[in-house]
Parts: sequence; C-alpha cells; structure tokens
Amino acid sequence: MRTGGKNILRHHALGQRFDPLILRAETLVEAGSNGAPNNNALINPSGEPWEIHEIKFGVRRESNLLAARASGASLDVSLSWCGKPITDGFVPVWSTCPIQAVEEFRGGDDVSSANTGELWLQLDSFYHWRLEHPLFMPPRTAIAVEFRNNGIVNNNIRASISLIGRVMPRSARPIKVKVPYVSAWKSSTWYIGTTGEETSPETVLFNQFGVPLTVERFVGRVAQRIQTLESGVTHVYVDQDVRLGWRGNQFDVKHRMTDGNFVAKNWVKFGDIYGWRNFKWNMRHTLDAGVGHVIDLRKNDIDGPTANAEIVEATAQAAISMIGWREENVP
Repeated sequence: MRTGGKNILRHHALGQRFDPLILRAETLVEAGSNGAPNNNALINPSGEPWEIHEIKFGVRRESNLLAARASGASLDVSLSWCGKPITDGFVPVWSTCPIQAVEEFRGGDDVSSANTGELWLQLDSFYHWRLEHPLFMPPRTAIAVEFRNNGIVNNNIRASISLIGRVMPRSARPIKVKVPYVSAWKSSTWYIGTTGEETSPETVLFNQFGVPLTVERFVGRVAQRIQTLESGVTHVYVDQDVRLGWRGNQFDVKHRMTDGNFVAKNWVKFGDIYGWRNFKWNMRHTLDAGVGHVIDLRKNDIDGPTANAEIVEATAQAAISMIGWREENVP
C-alpha cells in the first residue's frame, strides 16, 4: 500500500514511529519438572531492534480442583539476555516484582470457608515487573526463558511470559545497556509452631559482576503451605502475602552486608521491612563488585491459621530477593 509515494507497511516495519510491541510465549510445566516456552516467539518478527519496558508472568493451574491453585511461589524462572544473566539461576516468579493480580472464582460454600476467605477462592496469579530502564534487544535476539515447577503443589502449571515494549529504528544501537538482575534466597521450610534461625549464603544476594550493581529494592514474601482434610478430601493451598497478622509475624530478620556494614542490626519483623501490602523495600544504593547482602532469619513460635477443617500440615518458607541492574556492552 502506498500513500504519497511512501510505503506505509515498510514505514511501520522500520519502527520509525516507535510502534508498541507485545510478544508472548507459554508452556505447560509438569510438577517437579522444567519447561521452556518457544523462545523464538519472543523475537521481534520485523527483524528490527526493540526495547522491553515490562515483563509479565502468568501462573495458571491445569486443574479445576481446589487442591490445584497456583501462585508465584510454585513456579521458578530463569532469564538471560544475550547470554548474560537477568536472574541468578532460577528465582521464584513472585520474587521478580512486588506487584500481583489474582483471578478469583466467586463460588458458593462448597468452594470456600469462613476462616480461609480469599485463599480458598484464589485460582490463578499474575505478576508485573516494570523495568526501571528499558532493555534494548538487538535484532533477531530473544530473552532466553526457562520455567521450573518446584512441586510445592503437586499440579501441572501453565506458565506464560509477556514482553511489552516498542520497536526501535534500524539504526538504534547503544554502546551499553542497563541489564536488570534478580537474585533470590529461599529459606528452609519451617513447620508452624517451630522455632530456629538460619542465615543466607554470602554467595546469594551478591554482586557477581565485575562492575557496580545498582540495587533498586528488596522483595520479601512468605509461602504459606497449608494442607487440610475436609470431608475426606485433601486440599492444599499456598498463601501469597505477608500482610495479614500471623503471616508477617512468622519471621524476624536482621540484615547486613559482607563488607561488615549493618543494614538492620537488631531483629525486625519480616512484614515491617518488606511491607504488609506491597512486599517491597525500596533501598536504592550501589553495590560494589564482590560485595553482597546477608539475611539472618528467625522463625517465631506463634499459632498458625485456623479453619473449619482438620489441618494436616502447615509450613512457611520465606523468599527474599534483590532487584537491580548493571551495565553491559551490547554484543
């Protein structure tokens, strides 16, 4: 199609108007297994460079059973850009961002109970990571994605990733790019009512790069796994937040750095640091190469949840992640 002597289709393909672009890929990941989506689906089909502004994850259960709801605690993800890590190996999906959305099924009494409330209704989860700096993608390149169903709930998961950004002109080619980075530590799984302490390894939450790492924020979550027996049927669900009472009080934390500096020298409630609603602690600072953060975690002896059902097992696991970026050369 030509108008005024210009090829409108070619004009569109070259991205002269910085056209918006959304690419999506998904895969089914069986319990306890890894699975990669079609990464070719994440390549700009016009062959032009583009930049990513947001990354979204979808975590859907592959069953209508109550025991099969999915959350970002159930699914880990590994991401890389041009062979360079965006994640420190596999990290929980819900540790990449503080924002989430939940799709609920508003059922009757047969799918809910008075004391579990929203947790019984929750089915699928969605997570939204808005990058602080656009991530430049050279032509014919893709974010390498692999998911891992960690088996916290014995159910297959339909995992998806969506990349949202805009097409760039053919001539666009920066010398350096600010590449996002996420490193996460998951604690041991603690039974409700038990006590103890543990410390994150110094090799996690650590600047492994030979350049400074700008830390934007920390995200803290508690995966609360509760198995109940009701009417002879076993139900399992995983809580997604720490904002309600005993969940945020399950753990205390101390926070220090490997160079000897203290961030939180004395014990502080987990929810007081990482937030009771948004799960994050914004703490922008520059982390020098070879320096990291260390978390001391203390499990408290407090009562677990109550429900109109027999609780067979209740456990809690903390996940703390460090999110930031560093500069890399464009290959």
